[in-house]
Amino acid sequence: MVGELRQQGSILAKKIISVRKVEATKQISKKLHVLLGQEVYEYILLRKIDDVPCILETTYLDCERYPDFEKYYTDKTSMGRILKNVYHRKQISGEEHISVTYASEQEAALLEIIPDSPLFFTSGVVKDEEGVIIMYYKQLIRGDKFKLVSRIESE
Repeated sequence: MVGELRQQGSILAKKIISVRKVEATKQISKKLHVLLGQEVYEYILLRKIDDVPCILETTYLDCERYPDFEKYYTDKTSMGRILKNVYHRKQISGEEHISVTYASEQEAALLEIIPDSPLFFTSGVVKDEEGVIIMYYKQLIRGDKFKLVSRIESE
């Protein structure tokens, strides 16, 4: 998606809304394969395309596996590059689920849309070359700015 947007001449930007260490909930511990209550980083990002807020993303990473991650990751850096260059972990594969949800008042304000507007909700995990889960993420994506396309092929 990012490559396609850049090819179209779109200007991509992100803003880190918040960074904090939180205790892994049941869902986070299951997705990241960490112990319940273990400390994880929580990053909330707002991604813009051509200065229009389009994606609200929450990403979780294991604090033990990636110590001091918050010192490296900024609005100007890439999680993938930091994982590769600092922690020697390359993002290779993942699994993503897509559904539809509706914007809360807070989400709508950040995305500059009307509350209860429909959004694509994606969640998934990203794995490294050894099949170890690197991160768990959730995204709210403006339905008026993106479309999903699937390809059907017959044999």
